[in-house]
Amino acid sequence: MSYLVDVVGSVEPSRIGEIALDLNDLSDVSTSPATNEFLYYNGSSWIASTGPSEFKDVASFAQATSIAESIYTPLYYSTAYEAPFLLAIRAVSASGAIVAASNLSGLAITLKYFGSSSAYMERITISANTNALLAQDMCIAENSDAIAYIDVQWQTSTGTALGPIVRVRRTGYNRQTIYGYISTSGSSVDVGLKTIAISGNVAWPQSTATKNQYNLTAKFTA
Repeated sequence: MSYLVDVVGSVEPSRIGEIALDLNDLSDVSTSPATNEFLYYNGSSWIASTGPSEFKDVASFAQATSIAESIYTPLYYSTAYEAPFLLAIRAVSASGAIVAASNLSGLAITLKYFGSSSAYMERITISANTNALLAQDMCIAENSDAIAYIDVQWQTSTGTALGPIVRVRRTGYNRQTIYGYISTSGSSVDVGLKTIAISGNVAWPQSTATKNQYNLTAKFTA
């Protein structure tokens, strides 16, 4: 009968012409995947492999203890405080604490304190062999000059750019999101927001009531 004429590999069609194939019937699939494994192409065939040794994806790594947008005292930002990074995410609670929403192995936030209610995120240390996507939502306080702005960029402590330069203005212009990406190798790396340019009287950076948090998404592959 004609339905037995066409054969794919060693598999013959059914009476209605259907051919059911398994992965084992394909010549370029060398191994059938086990539970929780996936297939990847090595250039000549599909190989079964385990996934990354660790994967973590968090929406908020740290946030200020207060969720209220606040107009800080009429003091203006000074680059003299940078060491070497822009100080961001000010805590305005009585304790001046910044709460870590997720304690991730491989990512450490360093804080800088100026008073009982004045604590800032200064930098993040990314462990060796780590891939990290960085995202900072930020504006400058309303008591900045109307035309004031600050240009910032994610960088390493040695000045390597990790993302685009972003112009940040007052709360009335809404917050800006500054993105960066880093893939470390044999040693840990300090990263943070670097001031590229500053214009006018810029009050201290802050996050907003609608999204008062520092966002860090990290994918660990080793």
